[in-house]
Amino acid sequence: MAKEIRGIVVPVVTPFYEDETINEDALRRIVDYLIDAGVHGLFPSGSQGELWALSTEEKMRVMDVVIEQAAGRVFVMPSTGAVTTRRRGLGYSMIGRRAIGLKRWRGSQPGATGLIVLRRTLARVRALWA
Repeated sequence: MAKEIRGIVVPVVTPFYEDETINEDALRRIVDYLIDAGVHGLFPSGSQGELWALSTEEKMRVMDVVIEQAAGRVFVMPSTGAVTTRRRGLGYSMIGRRAIGLKRWRGSQPGATGLIVLRRTLARVRALWA
């Protein structure tokens, strides 16, 4: 049964080894720690998760590890935030997820055309979930 989307949702830090690869064992321990501490939801690759530095493949792996480790104990809301709308297309790969986090990078200032493209992209993602 899916968990209700509510309560305390925390961004999950992405731990790395010295060679800058993702430390999946540490990530799993962080997930368990947060759940044991009483959070209601997890936000992998959120505002603390090295979002801008991870490749699409790395983001997907982080999300998969967090979802697997959470094992339905809390809801997971993967972030698809990105500097460009094209990279934000990661949301399409989130079909079947209960929620995703979408955000605009603070450093970008899209013009009217950029906002229209973003809204159309979000509408397509939403339509796929309907």
